[in-house]
Amino acid sequence: MAKKYSKKAQGKVKRGRELDEFCAQLARDLMEIVDLDTGRKVVSRVLRTDDIYKGEYRDHLPDLLVEWSSDRPISKVRLGSEKIGELEGEYRFCRTGDHFSGGMFVAVGPGIRPGTLERPVSIMDFAPTFAQLLDVDLPDVDGKPILEISASRAYA
Repeated sequence: MAKKYSKKAQGKVKRGRELDEFCAQLARDLMEIVDLDTGRKVVSRVLRTDDIYKGEYRDHLPDLLVEWSSDRPISKVRLGSEKIGELEGEYRFCRTGDHFSGGMFVAVGPGIRPGTLERPVSIMDFAPTFAQLLDVDLPDVDGKPILEISASRAYA
């Protein structure tokens, strides 16, 4: 029998109107941050996760998803108001949180045959694949197990 994973959200802001108002204000503030070298906004859009995803594990996701402008490195920013003032710095590593279509994934393990998939795989298929490999029940999710990986468990 599959194990069921469960964890309660432990946020600091109360669900309902308080959270809605907080997320709306934070989204507005993020959209006002500008690159001081170009005058352009550094955030393309802010999405409320509740507007995109549903399900019993929704509380495990962040409340907001931020799509940062990634056309060039940003070293100095300022929020339109004085909430954060001016921030300046140089980050020499990769930018975390960036997601681009056409990415790559690698799977290694007992029974997984070497090769390249000749079909696209959705990022939504990763969680169902991992859940099946771990024998964890993950109902009502988008995506489906990647059979080339999850079926390999039977051969391990």
